[in-house]
Amino acid sequence: MKNLVLMVLVVLLCGTAIAQEKKSKKSKKYKKVESIYPVYLELCELNEEQKTALYSLLINRQNELTECKKEYKNKGEEASKALVEIRKSYLVKMEELIGQENMTKMQEYKSSQIRMGMKELEASL
Repeated sequence: MKNLVLMVLVVLLCGTAIAQEKKSKKSKKYKKVESIYPVYLELCELNEEQKTALYSLLINRQNELTECKKEYKNKGEEASKALVEIRKSYLVKMEELIGQENMTKMQEYKSSQIRMGMKELEASL
């Protein structure tokens, strides 16, 4: 009887651990979207329709990038070219969706983040 209870507990614990692992893989896939989407909301002047469309666009972009990485695994230069093409196509779609002014705001934000990173790097040297 004790062995049976122990076996049931072990099975339950293993099942819980596997479920958490699957959840973390999915959330890792969309980590980039979850980090950049609030920045778009903060910096850009978007209506509700644009907000939902932007989120969908970011998710679709991330899905395509992930699939491309799987497809071109261990094909360095080919993968790079394919990823660049996907990113370019989505930049055009995003500009059509949110407008040139908001795209400029996001580019300024991204370049400021790069400069901040460089300053931190220089300070650590």
